[in-house]
Amino acid sequence: CVPVTTDYAVLSEKSYCVKIPGEPATKETQEAVAYKIVELLKNPEELATIRQQFIEVAKHETWDQIAKVWLQNFEV
Repeated sequence: CVPVTTDYAVLSEKSYCVKIPGEPATKETQEAVAYKIVELLKNPEELATIRQQFIEVAKHETWDQIAKVWLQNFEV
């Protein structure tokens, strides 16, 4: 799966998403996301390339890794 999201809030931190700028609640942003999905579906070669890149990146976002980041951020 290739996530197509906005760059809103925590999603801006994720490097394995196709990001569309904007506020998710606005019609313009929702349309931009829909158009991007259609664009990707019409280009299976690009979609396959992106998918492979995202698989490699997502493999490293394990709960063990996330927990280490959280613990580092909450140390007093």
